Amino acid sequence: MIREIKRQDIPECVSVIKTGFMTVADEFGFTEENAPRFTAFATDEQRLNWQFDEGRPMFVYVGNDDSIVGYVSLHITDNGECELNNLCVLPEHRHKLIGNMLYDHAVKAARQHGCKVMNIGIVEENVRLRRWYEKLGARHIGTEKFDFFPFTCGYMTADLSIKPMKHKRLDRDLWGFQHFPYYQMRIDCDIYHGFASVIRLIDGEPQYWSSPIAGKYPICGGGMLWLQLIPDNQNRLITASYLPEPKTIDGKEYPYSATSWYADVTEGWSYGADGVAVYVDKYLDVIFTPQGDVIRDDRDELDAAYEGGIITKAQYDSAISECESIINELCTDIDGTERWCAEILMLALQKIEQDDVTLKKGRGITE
Repeated sequence: MIREIKRQDIPECVSVIKTGFMTVADEFGFTEENAPRFTAFATDEQRLNWQFDEGRPMFVYVGNDDSIVGYVSLHITDNGECELNNLCVLPEHRHKLIGNMLYDHAVKAARQHGCKVMNIGIVEENVRLRRWYEKLGARHIGTEKFDFFPFTCGYMTADLSIKPMKHKRLDRDLWGFQHFPYYQMRIDCDIYHGFASVIRLIDGEPQYWSSPIAGKYPICGGGMLWLQLIPDNQNRLITASYLPEPKTIDGKEYPYSATSWYADVTEGWSYGADGVAVYVDKYLDVIFTPQGDVIRDDRDELDAAYEGGIITKAQYDSAISECESIINELCTDIDGTERWCAEILMLALQKIEQDDVTLKKGRGITE
């Protein structure tokens, strides 16, 4: 999970930053002698303590054992801009979307501070990192060479004021799940009419989110399932994450237990060229847990899209209306929602077992 740092975290943060950036130093031949100002060598407790006292937004990603495995900070300037600083993840925890989550969290924090632009500095020769930032929406704007660095400084910028609605695939390629077993189907029964899909997360270390009531809870990891529902005539996608642990609901035992739900407000959906369902993300989300958390998320993105002319007033109002409908229909009786989703999941797994699906793909699946 991601949280703001505490002063007592600073020594561990310094270690994470130095270790994270040392892999870049090793790859490109930077040393303390030829690049003493490079992050891996210049970061120390005095610098982070000064930034902490200055009130900079500073965040860490905490792993399963409460150790810090990732870090990011922002430097807010007076011109509606900010700088992204020291985004890093320990080498053994990379390729788990932790960097993506830290970046997204930094973007939200920057918007909350009124920033319209986020500037990013990179080692220009690190093409892999540049392409990663470009996938996240940043664009390259120039380079500069300094005598005190054995590399070229690259500069990128991310526009925080306008974010067009994104088309997102339900095999969750943005999460790195596109190779997992994935099933699509239509379900029509007494309790549900609409599209459904199931992703089997057959491996991977657990990743956690945190909420005020539930505390830390897993959202993905080996053995978990994701059930995704697009009900007929509604502008929402409901994603339920499940652990492979039995749970009894109203006297009936189910083989999986829900850890959370994430409901996206949508602007419609369709099928991609390969048949995988794709939805249009309309910014607003509702996150809720079995313990009773109900969190409206990404209102800042909706507001920015409306203020920037990306969406109309009618689209803005309909997103807010759909968000409130989700809360009223799914969150006022979370026990009922948990039972409803558990029954739909059982129907979906039965259809998978009977090969009664409209699309299946992924590791270990044969047509």
